[in-house]
Amino acid sequence: MILGVVAGGIYAVSPAPIDRVMQNLYRDHQATSTSSKAKPQSSSQAFQLTAEEKARNQELNAAIAQAGVDRTTFFAAVDRTFYAQHPELAGRSLTTHPSDANLRQEWKELAKSQLQQVSKRAK
Repeated sequence: MILGVVAGGIYAVSPAPIDRVMQNLYRDHQATSTSSKAKPQSSSQAFQLTAEEKARNQELNAAIAQAGVDRTTFFAAVDRTFYAQHPELAGRSLTTHPSDANLRQEWKELAKSQLQQVSKRAK
């Protein structure tokens, strides 16, 4: 069964790769941010994720696939919680810059926690 989460509800949906979705979320948040602190990355400012972080992304991707959760909806729910916990970010996108590494890790830990909650509800 494939499940999605919206406001605590669960419904049927389809999956997508985490690396691509996370990159799109970073890009989407950058494009829509109204914060004066948020500055879009130019191609010369682009940074690559480390191999370790890519591996953690794949682990999260596998867990999401195993749970059958819609990634887009799930990531949006995680984003709402994450940015509520970090009002100082004013909705600023997390980037691939090394200075955002701890925030990206915190986001992933939050995602794992929420995924566990969804998995428990589905059983």
